[in-house]
Amino acid sequence: MTTAEAEQLLGLFPPSATLDADGVLVVGGCRLDDVAAEVGTPVMVVDEAALRQRARAFRDGLAARWPDNTWDDLLARDVAPWR
Repeated sequence: MTTAEAEQLLGLFPPSATLDADGVLVVGGCRLDDVAAEVGTPVMVVDEAALRQRARAFRDGLAARWPDNTWDDLLARDVAPWR
């Protein structure tokens, strides 16, 4: 795989995903070859910053669609009763 092909595939990963100088994929600041060596494969790596950003975008989209806090009421009552 060429570097250009590898860079095109980065769109499948979180925004923080990059290729290190030696071509290794880095997600959330973690080199994935190091992660695989430490914990084995298969492994799921979650970029916390990207996950939080997407959750905020989801929340904001719901607030724009239902500005009367309907979503908060549903969450508090049915999904997160501890709220």
